[in-house]
Amino acid sequence: MTENELTSLQKKLQQLLDKQNYADLFKVLAKYNFFKGHELSQLQNAVIGGHIDQFFHQRVVIFVHKCLDEEREKLNVQLDETILRKEQTIQEQERKLKNLLQQVGEQEGKLKTLQQQIREAEGKLASLPAQIGKEKSTLESLQQRIREAEGKLASLPAQASPAQETEAQMWLYKAEALPTDSDKILAYDKAIECKPDFAEAYYERGMVEQKIGKYHDAVTDFSKAIKYQPDFAEAYYQKGCIKSIFLSQYQESLADFTQAILLIPNYKGAYLGRGLAKQTLKMYQEAITDYKQCLQFNKTDYNALYGIALCYSMLQDKQNALQYLAEVIQIDSNYKEVSKKNEAFEWLWEDADFKRLVE
Repeated sequence: MTENELTSLQKKLQQLLDKQNYADLFKVLAKYNFFKGHELSQLQNAVIGGHIDQFFHQRVVIFVHKCLDEEREKLNVQLDETILRKEQTIQEQERKLKNLLQQVGEQEGKLKTLQQQIREAEGKLASLPAQIGKEKSTLESLQQRIREAEGKLASLPAQASPAQETEAQMWLYKAEALPTDSDKILAYDKAIECKPDFAEAYYERGMVEQKIGKYHDAVTDFSKAIKYQPDFAEAYYQKGCIKSIFLSQYQESLADFTQAILLIPNYKGAYLGRGLAKQTLKMYQEAITDYKQCLQFNKTDYNALYGIALCYSMLQDKQNALQYLAEVIQIDSNYKEVSKKNEAFEWLWEDADFKRLVE
């Protein structure tokens, strides 16, 4: 997809969002392969079943912009930047491998030392029968330490050889160019087979699984990416999005968004996602705090502004609700009609100030 096509698609999706024409919106998203049948069915069933609550439009808006941002990011990635990033990744993995091999060497040295201590203890037992009970206890303690050391060695992930590292990287690059999601998953499987602790491969496979509606599989892969790269903030964020948007695990998603923020304090998307989850959990004051943090990075973020207006309305705070609603309408006048139908403002529908604002 070209930049002009993406811009045209964005305008078309915005028009459908403004009209709240979800049926046509889902058709367009499916046409451009932003999400597969399971995902489409989930959203369509919400419309058909009349399960559209006060947050539905906001969820759809966030999801649509998330899809567009991902597509735009693909367009912006330059080949030389990709190659440089991969080279840096390879260098980092080589450094980690070197450190891990050093750790293994240290563990082997400790094991040899413990084995020597066992032999010395056994010699004492043979030469000093009177101290058998004491030395036996020492021997058992040493054997336990050996088992613990062996357990630690066994728990270390299987280390890929330099050739396997190279092959894993090759499969990762190849996956990006494959035409179908199933082919991409197979390529990521190959990369992981070559390098079982390949955090980036788990993450990319999780992104494809999320796209085709395999949400639980995606959460598992994002968790594995975090296991092998504990500072993987984007993996925490994506896991939180799936739990909040698709699995209705709002409470569980809070921890993932929070960890992403701890790793990247200016992670606007994580603040927005956590705010929406708290809003859904009726933690309105806490949600307002997160939305306002988003405004520190972008004062005209209409998702954050409208979320604040909704939360203040749910708290029966008319002054603040109308203040932030006015800011949203100033950015996009379509929110006048949206607010007339949003049940969060139902108690204000007959209010004169509210009417003046949305007319």
